[in-house]
Amino acid sequence: MGLLVPFIQLHQRETGAGRIIVDIGGEAPEVLRQAVLVADHVIAPVGAEKYELSRLAATDSIVKPTGVPMTVLLTRVPKAGVGRAKEAREEVEEAGYRVSAVEIEQNREIYADVVGQLPKTTGAYSQLVDELRALEAAR
Repeated sequence: MGLLVPFIQLHQRETGAGRIIVDIGGEAPEVLRQAVLVADHVIAPVGAEKYELSRLAATDSIVKPTGVPMTVLLTRVPKAGVGRAKEAREEVEEAGYRVSAVEIEQNREIYADVVGQLPKTTGAYSQLVDELRALEAAR
């Protein structure tokens, strides 16, 4: 099982948190295999570039057998809903994945230097939270 699951469970008990968000990163399939064991939902963030979209199959191959729902989140798109973002959405939907209605535009002003701190604004991520809450309520 590894150390991640006990770490998540410990922090959930200690904080009383109803939800824990674990940012795994796309280059750590062994960590995803651990986290999906206790996940209620997997959010797979990907850029709109073809090479990033091609990685979804690997993520799906780990998540799908568990039965945990997965939502693809298009991130770092030049402009939400048009151009490459629209093309990427269509490609991902045609491949059979659920895609979030929210797209995160590339915005270095908001997101570039927030590692380890709370950003001044959450940008489109607040819309993502609303969407995820609605999905949770519908289950």
